[in-house]
Amino acid sequence: MIVSHKHKFIFLRTEKTAGSSLQLALAGLCGPDDMVTGTAPYKHQNQWPRWTTMMPAGMAPMRRRFPRHFGFHQHASISQVRDYFGDDVYRSYFKFTIERNPWDRQLSLYCHRKRKLNETAPIKFERDMRSPVYRGLHYTRLRNWEIYSIDDQVAVDYVIRFEDLDAGVRHVFKELGVSGDIELPRQRTRFRENKATYRDAYTPELRDMIGGWYRREIETFGYEF
Repeated sequence: MIVSHKHKFIFLRTEKTAGSSLQLALAGLCGPDDMVTGTAPYKHQNQWPRWTTMMPAGMAPMRRRFPRHFGFHQHASISQVRDYFGDDVYRSYFKFTIERNPWDRQLSLYCHRKRKLNETAPIKFERDMRSPVYRGLHYTRLRNWEIYSIDDQVAVDYVIRFEDLDAGVRHVFKELGVSGDIELPRQRTRFRENKATYRDAYTPELRDMIGGWYRREIETFGYEF
């Protein structure tokens, strides 16, 4: 998440949408008084008591729930930003985020986690998505909708579509008055070994289950399987 007073924008970093890459590009535009959450080299150091910048990763849920006390989580919500910075900033700054086809996004999350945990067992996507044990052990249902909505309504000015990422980023930079070529650093793109279409990983039953999880995104942005 970035709140830039220098350029008057709020970037909400959703999950599994190339948000980390865009944040790195945007962070280079930020001034010393801007807030940039996440990891070095663009982590904010002057907004919270020093001890909050050294919290272990396991404390991340505390950032989600109590940003005033523990610092903003990297996936902070627009409602948290509004509550902290006030209505004037919320209403006057250009607010934007990224969204992605939920079925594609879910498979991306799963493959990312498998590789991150160094699991060598064959990927069993449907089995694990249906398993209460797996869902209990792992963060499985993404909360992107909660990041950029208030009262169940989209509360940002622009949503970049992951499927047309470069065009969306160009639009954002134009809104910000930034000129020049834009090249996003490609991070975290190695986790899905098989680049075949996400549809190949789904049965009709699993398609419907994941579709039910993310009904709001699907209806709002017109996503189709």
